[in-house]
Formats: sequence, C-alpha cells, structure tokens
Amino acid sequence: MTLTVGVTHSGTVGRYGASFYRFTTAVEGRYTIALTAMQSDLNWDLYGPSPDYDWIMECDEHWHAADDIAATPVLLASTTYHLKVLEWDRVVGRFKLLITAP
Repeated sequence: MTLTVGVTHSGTVGRYGASFYRFTTAVEGRYTIALTAMQSDLNWDLYGPSPDYDWIMECDEHWHAADDIAATPVLLASTTYHLKVLEWDRVVGRFKLLITAP
C-alpha cells in the first residue's frame, strides 16, 4: 500500500503478521515515522529503495507493550522507502501510522 507523507493511515496487522507500506519523500531531512493508538505489541522496520531494499532501522520502544512508538530517520529526497509493521503478541493489531516531513 502506498502512503502519503503527512496523511494519517488507519491500519491493521494480523496475529504475528506483517503489513507492508511504501512512501516517497519530497525533500531530504529528518522525517518522523509514528505508530499510535496501537491495540497490540507492534514495531516497524524501515527499508531503502529497490532493488536492494536495504534495512535501515527498527523502531520498538518497549518489548511486549502496546505503546506509541516513533523515530526520526534522516531520509533522502525523491526516494521511495518501504515500511513493514509487525505484530508480536498474538492479537490483531490496529494502529494509526503517520509519516511527517521535516
């Protein structure tokens, strides 16, 4: 699913599952990637553009907790990144996902 930077997405992820997203940056700088209103233990992994999809970082504030999480990676301009949201405590995970530009 393609996300728009600056627009909140309401998502779900299955028990021990993963949901996949992509977004394209407009400018270089420190972006905020935030998961909020979570109903299970979720984290996210950020990957770079194809064809290599190199892993960039993970965000999980507290293991085994349904708490809001956010990180602020520096991203390149005009680049498509990939985000994987993972569920860890056997409960269907509902959440809000927002990526904001610098």
